[in-house]
Amino acid sequence: MAIGYACVHIGSKETKLSSLRLAGATPDALRAVIARNLRALSAILRYNADSGIMLFRISSDIIPLASHPAMTLDWQTEFRESLSQIGSDLKRYGIRVSMHPGQYTVLNSPKPDVVEKAVADLQYHHALLDALGCDTKSKIILHVGGVYGDKPAAMHRFVKAIEALDNGVKARLVIENDDVSFTAADVLAISKSTGLPGVFDVYHHQLNPPAEAVPVREWITRFANTWGVADGTPKIHYSQPHAKARGGAHSETIDVVEFMRFYRELPTQDLDIMLEVKDKNLSALKCVLATQETLKIQQLEAEWARYKYLVLGQSAAVYQRIRQLLKDKQHPDAVAFYALIDEAMALPEDTGAQSNAAQHIWGYYKDTAADTEKTQFQTLLSAYQTGKRSLNALKNFLFRMAEQQQQAYLLQSLYFYRSPARASD
Repeated sequence: MAIGYACVHIGSKETKLSSLRLAGATPDALRAVIARNLRALSAILRYNADSGIMLFRISSDIIPLASHPAMTLDWQTEFRESLSQIGSDLKRYGIRVSMHPGQYTVLNSPKPDVVEKAVADLQYHHALLDALGCDTKSKIILHVGGVYGDKPAAMHRFVKAIEALDNGVKARLVIENDDVSFTAADVLAISKSTGLPGVFDVYHHQLNPPAEAVPVREWITRFANTWGVADGTPKIHYSQPHAKARGGAHSETIDVVEFMRFYRELPTQDLDIMLEVKDKNLSALKCVLATQETLKIQQLEAEWARYKYLVLGQSAAVYQRIRQLLKDKQHPDAVAFYALIDEAMALPEDTGAQSNAAQHIWGYYKDTAADTEKTQFQTLLSAYQTGKRSLNALKNFLFRMAEQQQQAYLLQSLYFYRSPARASD
């Protein structure tokens, strides 16, 4: 079993992806963005391999505007060497990758131009995976599309569109149940008609269940049976609802206790699990370590080195409880460790706790900082404590200091990465 995450990596500047708008998409601008994105992808995969995360969804935006008619850059030729190197890395690491076109890639639209664009987008995704040297176990996940007032007709159009696709594209496709229109039962019916495997999305199933009420484990088994040898290990999507947002939004992090309850009830371990969650690799590593049978205390200690100041900024009490937990070197407990981190992160912002953490971070700089920097820190800290400046302003200053002084330990700290992008004032 492999557990993975989608597209974006949190906790390092070198893994940040770049985007490009159509208005600025000159050949040189495209070259620059593609080069940066391929370097970022390489760094993400290296991190994943080091962390034991063997499943990853590559962002569709690695090659910006790739399926747009305005794209004239021969990216496959110009970046052949970089793409080939990433493909070699994938094989060496043993990481399985996939891609998932966005909501506008709709094969069952009644509008021919929409279908034409969808086909072009699928061809791009296939071309990128081909350029990486991936086989058909690297999948392209696709939703069925819209109902358009007539579900049987919409399903029929989808089947016909699949039949018209290039065989190479078709060999990579898998279809997924969605949270509004097409249930798990609908997807299995389409799978039977097309021969495409199905990806079972657990949360979508909760939001949009079919009429047949059978246990989730049975649906997982039915979907797994649609996968052939050339498709690789069956894959499912797992997410949890956001505590505050509505409309099927994914949670900020994976609740590890709830995940382990789900994990223990799986019908088989011959599954790959793609997590769909806001904190991306953080939750993926959480779940990897929580399910690892031979966990070593050093693995949790390495995680603690990255989390400690983030937790301290939330709660000194939880910080001390985690330190106490890690004193047991013989019986490392990843579930208890992450449950405490989740507890801390669920707390509201505490000015006193955040000030304490900021002062601990400042301790790394205070002896080498210039007088002007010392004054700036004290000014920002005071302004934060009196509500005149945000916590983000204080963190941004401390982050710039870490970069300036090349404090490698701090630059890897999750204190600076509470969201997929580093906080900004």
